Amino acid sequence: MLAGRQAAIKLHHLSDFVVSNPAPGATFPDLAGARAAVQSHLIFLREPRAPYVDDVVLLRDVADAFKHRKLDRRNATVDGADAIVMTGTGWGKLRYGEGKWGGVEQVIVERKDGSQRALSSVMQNVFDAWLTLLGQPLPPINDY
Repeated sequence: MLAGRQAAIKLHHLSDFVVSNPAPGATFPDLAGARAAVQSHLIFLREPRAPYVDDVVLLRDVADAFKHRKLDRRNATVDGADAIVMTGTGWGKLRYGEGKWGGVEQVIVERKDGSQRALSSVMQNVFDAWLTLLGQPLPPINDY
């Protein structure tokens, strides 16, 4: 859980860093512009035909929940830190191909609507979107 927390917060704050320290080809007018640019390159686990995911928003909410325990923003997709747990999942709980198989423990995020996501997949998607946005090659999946 500690590793998931640290990784989520660091990856989320990459937007802040890039806005404050612009590099050639990575200049954004503001934080919202950086997040929108990353979201526009987001693909669920590198499957172009996969349904839309808003993982930049979800990662923000996860990072905020880890830092603040309870979220009071109306548009937050999770209630707070209690929605982020270490658990195993059974068949059909997550999207096909998401997370770890076989019921082993992993960090799971439960949204306000009751749907669940594997934090590792959320971070993989956002990490891949950043690399794509910055014109970098993608390493083998799950190798971040």
